[in-house]
Order: sequence, then C-alpha cells, then structure tokens
Amino acid sequence: MDKWEPTKKVPIIGMVLVIVMVWLASCTNEKVKVEQLLPLEEGKYVMNIEAPIEHQVYQRDLNNKATISFKIQVESDIAGKVEARAITEGESSDWQTIGDINGTTFEGVIVGVSIGQHRLDIRVRSDQTLAAKSVEPILVGDLWVLAGQSNMQGWGKLIDMEEPQVGISLYSREGDQWSQAVEPLGWTEGAMNWEAPRGAGLGIPFAKEVMSHTNVPIGLIMSAVGGSTMLDWDPARLETEPQSLYGDMIRKIRELGGSVKGVLWYQGESEANTEADIYLERMKTFVTQLRKDVGDSKLPFIYAQLSVYHTFDEGGKLWNRIQRDQLELESLIEHAAMVPTIDATLSDPVHLDAASLKRVGQRMAWRAIDMAYGMENAQSGPRPDTYIWNEERTELLITFKGINGKLAPINHAYGFQVTLGSDKVPFTALLTEDRMGVKLQFESPTSENDLLILWHGAGFNPVVNVKDEMGIPLVVFGPVAI
Repeated sequence: MDKWEPTKKVPIIGMVLVIVMVWLASCTNEKVKVEQLLPLEEGKYVMNIEAPIEHQVYQRDLNNKATISFKIQVESDIAGKVEARAITEGESSDWQTIGDINGTTFEGVIVGVSIGQHRLDIRVRSDQTLAAKSVEPILVGDLWVLAGQSNMQGWGKLIDMEEPQVGISLYSREGDQWSQAVEPLGWTEGAMNWEAPRGAGLGIPFAKEVMSHTNVPIGLIMSAVGGSTMLDWDPARLETEPQSLYGDMIRKIRELGGSVKGVLWYQGESEANTEADIYLERMKTFVTQLRKDVGDSKLPFIYAQLSVYHTFDEGGKLWNRIQRDQLELESLIEHAAMVPTIDATLSDPVHLDAASLKRVGQRMAWRAIDMAYGMENAQSGPRPDTYIWNEERTELLITFKGINGKLAPINHAYGFQVTLGSDKVPFTALLTEDRMGVKLQFESPTSENDLLILWHGAGFNPVVNVKDEMGIPLVVFGPVAI
C-alpha cells in the first residue's frame, strides 16, 4: 500500500475552496434560480402587494409574453429604488429597476414576463433592502370568457366534481376577484343552496383538457347568469352596465387588459318562446359586435347546441327551432364552432348534470385546441352531409362529415324521424357496413311526390345513440326535405 503523504491534501483543499467560492458567488449573484432562492429578506419596513393577487392570470401576447402591473403599500414613508422580478422554477431572472418611491405607495409594471407560472418578487432598496415581498402563483397564459346562462354557470350536483388544479384560475362574476378555480365557479357562498348543493360546470374540465395539450395556464372569466336572455346580452346595451350582462362582460375583459383567447357560450333555453324567430339574427349581431368591442375579428367563439327538450308543452317545436338555428349559425360566421349536447343526461328538466357538463367542457376544449391553438386534435363530430335514395326509394343513405374515425358500433340507430304531413313514416335505421353513415330502410316504397321531412333529435326527450369513436354525438338537425 502506498504511504500517505501530506502533500496529497493540496488538491483536496483546493477543491473545497472552489466549492465554497461557487456557493458564495451564488449567494451574491442577482440572477438566481428559484430552487436556490431563500425567502426574501423583508427589511425593516412592512410592505404589502395590493396587486396582483395570487392566481391572477395575464393574457400572453403574440410573443408569449405579458406585462404585469403591480401596486405596493408600505406601512410608513420610505425612499428608495423599487425593483421587481418574475421568477419560475428552474429558470433565472434579473431584478428590474422599475422606479423610485418616496412615500407609502408605488405602482409600476414589469415587462416581458414569459408564459407560465411565476413568483413575483418586489423590493425597495437604498444601500440595503428596506422592504420586500412576494406573491405567487402569478400566471401568464390565456383568458377564456364563460358566458350565457345557467348551463354555463354550472348546475350539476356537487358530487364527484372536478378537482382544482394550479394553473387554472377564476375571475369571479361577482366581486371581480382572482382565485384558484374551484367548483362551484358561478355561485357565491351566500347564493348557494347548501341543502341541494349544485354548481358543477364545464369550465374546469375545459381548462384541464386545454392545458393537457398546450401546457398554457388558463384564466376563466365567469360572466354567465342563469335565466338570462339575448336581451340581457344585447350589445346595444353596452353602456347600461351593470344592468347589461354584455356590458359587464366587456368591462371585465377591458379591466383585464382588453384581450382574451376566446369565448365559450351556452345559451338559448330562454329564447325557446316567442323570441325564437329572431334568435339567429340576434346571435349574428352578438358575435359580430363582440369581436368589434374586443378588437379581434377572428376571436374564437365556441358554443353549445341545446340539449334534450324535457318540459311538457307542444312537443318542443320552439326548442328545436333554436337548435336548428344554432347549427346554421356555424356556417354563417367564421371562427366559430358548435358543440353538440344532445346525448347529455340531466339533473332536472333543463340543466345538464355534472358528468355531462364535463363531457361538454372537453368537447369545447377539443374545438379550441384546433381553432385557437392550431393543433390538430379532433374533428367536429358527425354532421349531416348528403341524402341519397336508392332507385326503389325504399332506402335513404345519410352520409356524414366531421367523423372522428368511424361511427361507434350500435345495433340500431335511434333519434331519427320521418314525417309526411302530420303522420310519422315507419322505417328502421342502421349503420352502414363501413360505419360512415346511416341508412333508413322503409317498410314500403316512398313517392317522389311525397313531401317527406327528416329530423334527428327532435321532440320531447329524444333517444339518440349515433356517435363517433371519440364519443361526439350526431347533432340535432331538421327539418330536411327528402
């Protein structure tokens, strides 16, 4: 064995000195990684950050950056330089000198904050740190407006509801406050009936699905109000806010910087009455003016087609009229997408249950991922395309577009009706062998002179089962002359 020599201490001591020097340098370096950062030395003055607050989301710009405005309050007069930085785990950030404070308050902005989740540090320095404070998480990502009536507000039972997730935040309808998005999104503590607690909605499932594909934080701006009508959402009433829901929505958007990624819309139940005839024109006006007021002519607008009709009156003709107009609207305005809900289960005669709202939220997310994020994700789901009779007029072939994969296997296709005047024409509906269409097989030949009318999903509480392999159902459509 070699004899140990004292001179072998030299390289070991040198290595220790290098490690110590690196550690000291990291402690004094102004550019620090989050995992190495100790809590800020707060100094002798007590300071509070009044804005932003935890879970606030800023809309990113085209360069995936945002400008974060802040406001501080110090307990007593102070003079010094205000510095700020936004830091995130695993990345480094320099302190930015924002300005001078000489008093108790200061407002400023920190520019070029990258997309993601951050901790915002603010300090006041002279020869030393006089005051310092942090707030987290602060998020740079995308803002989505939730508008319409109660099915957007959320009415599912608060059972097995969607769990909150950091990176998904809510800007409340009442109070205009940011918080982590937690069900119920659209109801305040005082407004909730805790004997029959409801309020689970589609917002969090939507945001989770978008985040899973994009890794972009999501801020949900709740603007929906149960029972609201298109008159409440009339853009002509912009200046009558807060009575105008449209005005209140635009005010929120402007207060949050004036830009949003898109709008989710679920409304129409309140229009299934004498107002049904003007619903389509009202919707066209609403979307056109909304884009003007937001300053984005291509603002993505994703909306739900009404679900099953489940109230007892004249068979739901006006309800079906709204559903028909909602399908037509998709072809009349660009950068808009309709999501079907006809397969939903209900928690009462008009409101979707929590499980169905979760599926609707995911479907809206699939359309958003394609339309707003430019990522190929999913087709629209089955839409009627062509209607072709055989020579004997005993079989009608209905082809579809927008199918994801093929239609899901079923024995018989339900939800179709064919009428001749006030009479229903009997037939059997089956999937085609390639599962890309449906064929209606009639008991007897039909005449070219007969005015046959085709419907799908019409009437009281229809049974429907035609879906594609992603579970998206065939939309409600009709009347179609065949």
